[in-house]
Amino acid sequence: MAKFAAQYATADGKIENEVIEAPNERAAAAQLESAGYTPIALRSQSASGGSGAKAVRTVRGGKRMRRALIDFTHQLAAITESGIPMVGGLKAVRDQTENAQLRNAIGRIVNRVEGGRGLAESLDAEPETFPDIYVKT
Repeated sequence: MAKFAAQYATADGKIENEVIEAPNERAAAAQLESAGYTPIALRSQSASGGSGAKAVRTVRGGKRMRRALIDFTHQLAAITESGIPMVGGLKAVRDQTENAQLRNAIGRIVNRVEGGRGLAESLDAEPETFPDIYVKT
């Protein structure tokens, strides 16, 4: 089992950090989600406890950006579960988002998806806004 330094949001919006063990990054994210947490960043750790060599994107922009990203994650889940077309749902979220950085990023994502790119690829093109957990499979 590998160790991952995990940063996640609790149901009440607090940001927590802990080291968890899982076979891979996807399983670590699933473990957090099954506990009711929203993963923000996962960083592989070596057996000696240090960080792995792989660079991991994390949320930049402080507490307000993390909160906005958590809200976006909940809205994206609602879009997916409701069956609303993705582009229409993303446009609605964009129009309701107060955080300018996130609103602009969502606008660019909408343009990419309308242009035929996939959602994960469109999110991956916004490394300053979306951490690795959004785009890694």
